[in-house]
Amino acid sequence: MMDKKMPNSLEAEQYILANILISPKEVAAILSSVEPDDFYYDNHKKIMTAIKYLYDNKQDVNYTNIIEELKRKKEFDAVGGQEYILELVDILPQVVEWENYASVIKQKSVSRELYNTLGDLSKAVLDNDLTFEDILVKTEDDIKRILNKRRTAQFSKIDSITDNVIDVIEKNSKKESELIGIDTGFKELNSKTFGFKNGELIIIAARPGIGKSALALNITSTACEEKKAVAFISLEMGTTQLVMRLLSSNSGIGLSKIISGKLNESDITALYLTRLKIDNYDLYLDDSTVTDISEIMAQCRELKRNKKLDMVVVDYLQLIGKRTANKNANRAELVGSISRSLKILAMELDIPVIALSQLNRESIKRDVPNLADLRESGSIEQDADIVLFLHKSSKDSDSLETRARSHRVELIIAKNRQGEVGNLSLTFQEPIVKFIETTKKYN
Repeated sequence: MMDKKMPNSLEAEQYILANILISPKEVAAILSSVEPDDFYYDNHKKIMTAIKYLYDNKQDVNYTNIIEELKRKKEFDAVGGQEYILELVDILPQVVEWENYASVIKQKSVSRELYNTLGDLSKAVLDNDLTFEDILVKTEDDIKRILNKRRTAQFSKIDSITDNVIDVIEKNSKKESELIGIDTGFKELNSKTFGFKNGELIIIAARPGIGKSALALNITSTACEEKKAVAFISLEMGTTQLVMRLLSSNSGIGLSKIISGKLNESDITALYLTRLKIDNYDLYLDDSTVTDISEIMAQCRELKRNKKLDMVVVDYLQLIGKRTANKNANRAELVGSISRSLKILAMELDIPVIALSQLNRESIKRDVPNLADLRESGSIEQDADIVLFLHKSSKDSDSLETRARSHRVELIIAKNRQGEVGNLSLTFQEPIVKFIETTKKYN
């Protein structure tokens, strides 16, 4: 027996069903706003399920067919029979503005789901079946799912969008620089991408040892110098290693000297001046054992709620796991799900998300990598807005002595949804883990 205290609206449910019976042409719009499971009363849920079946199977949604479908499923008497169907038809003198009633039904449905979910979470806490971290992640995921259910997708007529688009264009035209997004620190890359923009997923991919983590940290430093707040989630290096690299690239002191502590007086002065500089960065580092995509997303949402967050960097994509992964799913499906989650995170928080990625073994057979070389590539390529490859060209003829100090690296813009593709030439000053632009280009 139903608990009458649970949120529901008998009137709204009856009015929606009556509206369909009186004006079947509204059924498509109504079904896009509410589902059978949104109805509280079991007889209404059964009637709505019959209506949806008829619509999905391209049958006329009318009084007679609804009754026949209910009889076919042996539910006609359970919903109140012909007497109740006629009562619904007679309940409205004319067609009403159904949108408000659909909104009420959806709100009551979400309220009930919230009540039940909170009850399940409370039980999980008392039963002590899950770890504390699992409880937090489950809570955030469940609440997020319920909030998303509340938001029904709505089409927007173009004239309601153009005003906003024109405003954006006018705002961008008044900017002194060409940048729309976050400064990458590389002039040519900025000119082709207009900076890393909100909602974008940027993939930086390379073979091991080429310097993708260093490039990500260089971009992070530039963003922080522009007063942007950045979260850097490293699944490969600890915070000590990350900070040492930042000190090296910003001070010009060799990383090996910083690690060993063999510094002269000028090095020590430069080191402490650099420390004062990076202490002012709005930078949040995480090297915890958290490798689950849901936990990473929860961390970023919390940071966004409590502080400003302008960009996220994840190093690197293939090290991320997924707690709810299907045991039968292959690695490509898992990585695809994770890349999609990162894209959703970028759009949800309205920030650029940079994810580092490995290249697959097939890339070794080619001199220049391409999109197919992204490890478990299909979905990564599809989800990414920008794909950058770091590539040490075989045409680089620098001496071994020079290459120990620095070497040229090709930055390939392989995909760019809102700009140009092309190749840029960088010099990787490996001792101080820093990339700089070079004027010399590859043929």
